[in-house]
Amino acid sequence: MKLFLKIQGILFIIIGVCLILMVPKFFPLYGLELNLAGAMFGRWSGAAFLGIGMISYSVSRQQITESFKGVIDGLFVCNVMGLGATVFGQMQGDPNVTGWMAVIFWLAVTLGLAYFRFLKRGNP
Repeated sequence: MKLFLKIQGILFIIIGVCLILMVPKFFPLYGLELNLAGAMFGRWSGAAFLGIGMISYSVSRQQITESFKGVIDGLFVCNVMGLGATVFGQMQGDPNVTGWMAVIFWLAVTLGLAYFRFLKRGNP
């Protein structure tokens, strides 16, 4: 689980920094045009990604005990909501390859955390 959390943390940190610093360049990859309000929400999303990445990376450096169960459960809920929002967004708009890559990303982090949290023996 530690390696998975470390990888998730690094990926989320990279995405967060990209959203905060380069949101006008990041969203057109998904075929979206942004106004000033959309750019602000994109930067807020980047801040959330950065925070989640820091939490994931920090937890990966700790001994995984029962006391971290709530943190890992919270990360799992976050991943499930991210997956749901991404699939919903793909179904609402004009689906493109980049959007489906985001769905695959969220699916991978959701299933990975679900496996380590709920299925693998020896985890809290």
